[in-house]
Amino acid sequence: MPNYASNRGFVRANNKAGIALIKGWMEDYNKGNEGENERNFCDVFVPQPDWNSALIDGTLINGTWNVNGTTHRLWAKNEDGENRALTEEESAALLVLAQGDTGIIGSYNFCSNVWGTKWGLYTDESEVEFDDRTNTIHFSGTTAWAPFANMWNNVADDITQLNAELIAEGKEPADIYVEHDYDEGGMDYCGRITISYDEGELHFHDECFEFDEGVQHYDGEHGTLPEAEDYYEMKKHSTDVLFAGLMTDFTDGDLVFDEDGMPIIMMPSQMQVHWDGMNVEIVQHPYEEDFYVAVP
Repeated sequence: MPNYASNRGFVRANNKAGIALIKGWMEDYNKGNEGENERNFCDVFVPQPDWNSALIDGTLINGTWNVNGTTHRLWAKNEDGENRALTEEESAALLVLAQGDTGIIGSYNFCSNVWGTKWGLYTDESEVEFDDRTNTIHFSGTTAWAPFANMWNNVADDITQLNAELIAEGKEPADIYVEHDYDEGGMDYCGRITISYDEGELHFHDECFEFDEGVQHYDGEHGTLPEAEDYYEMKKHSTDVLFAGLMTDFTDGDLVFDEDGMPIIMMPSQMQVHWDGMNVEIVQHPYEEDFYVAVP
């Protein structure tokens, strides 16, 4: 099972050309999710080829299939559930669909490399919405292991090419702003992806932090992270606290004792204490002098 990253963000159009672009994206998303259809959010922005169209019959499968000592990375599964090797003609047709990209054939490879996460964005109907008052698409959901940063990088390239064509035709370029917040505490990362249009150029930026550092950096101004104060209290109440107090009450070398009478040597200038032969981190409140030391 993968770790699931949290994602929340928006895509906003700031002029007529941008509005036309995002309304087209939203129309494609809605059409792709009519009835029992399920089109992934990422597929609307950077569509993957219809890999099965290259096959005589069956469904293209990614992975590892060993047959008599031969390892297949791509193969077909027929309607009866049986696996079969690809024909030379099918392999050639898949290369055409991949437009010559090195090894990026099949859904798993495409999503992992071109979008940046193997299954795209997990959503339900309430998690992708269009606000026509602000010309903004709002999205949220989870992804396997990582956010879809590569997808936005490809979107930025596509918009840059589109804008060059619009400018060459004497038309207004599309002004789009993207803000995508993400985090996965178990893998110790968080961050924000942005695409912005400034002085005739489109800029892609992926700002990434370790989880605790990101909580402090954004401090509530982030779509998926808690506020720094709430995070401090949550961590304090979910851990075995060795000692707690106020930073202003201690200087380096002060001696205190834990509940079992073991000595704790305070080293506040280094944000550490020495206890049981170990240096242990002091965790301070983001705005106040309160601190605690957790049992390692």
